[in-house]
Amino acid sequence: MHTEDLAGIRPPAGIHAGDPSYAARLTLILGAFEGPSSHLRAEDVVARTRLPRSTTHRILEQLAQLHWLTRTGRLYRLGCRALELGGSGGRDDLRAAAAPHLHDLNMATKLIAHLAVLEGTDVVYLDKVGGRCAPMIRTRVGGRAPAHQTPEGRAVLATLPIEKVDALYAGRNDHGVDLGVLHEELFTIRRRNGMSLMFGHLEHRESAVSVAVRDDDGEPVSMACVSLRGHVDPARLNSLTPALTVAVRRIRDALG
Repeated sequence: MHTEDLAGIRPPAGIHAGDPSYAARLTLILGAFEGPSSHLRAEDVVARTRLPRSTTHRILEQLAQLHWLTRTGRLYRLGCRALELGGSGGRDDLRAAAAPHLHDLNMATKLIAHLAVLEGTDVVYLDKVGGRCAPMIRTRVGGRAPAHQTPEGRAVLATLPIEKVDALYAGRNDHGVDLGVLHEELFTIRRRNGMSLMFGHLEHRESAVSVAVRDDDGEPVSMACVSLRGHVDPARLNSLTPALTVAVRRIRDALG
């Protein structure tokens, strides 16, 4: 049995986890994603690192499984676990497009505005705007939470087909997710035109409302959403929806 090291990444056959050359290979592969071209094929990583093709493929797949990288088709990019260590997770364009609208939301509502993305069965917070009030809400940029337990995660899950949600949670009993209950909640969100609400069930009893960023066909854009959280009367949440809807539309338009 191999000894797992470096956040659960199993070294390829013949390479010991304690071998500095293995750490160097991981560093080379992750370093290949720095620079202007952050979406790479496996062949691109091989060319940049000059590592053996089989070793590169193996490590890329392990990094993707552990969320250090995200794979879309044949392309890899830095994943949200890299973001948790202080990077941007390859989502600079999304954060830049959203930033002014998060500030506008905060100024207009005096609530804490968030930008989040769905990563597997987790939601990861990319940005948080709230000035002096921000510490009152115990979310953090780069923080991760189970998607089904957050308004942000449910907002994005509600944009996905039922079979895609089932596939995400297949074999993931460790989440304690009742798929029947989750699908009922997602159906309710769809009936509200995508508005995901939570009434005082989060830390420090804050309420929240979230809307996913979608294109004209209703498809999710970058698996992203915008939310407002705060110590607010739940009855006020419905009145916040127009401002959120405008914000996500402007973010979508800015992303092109």
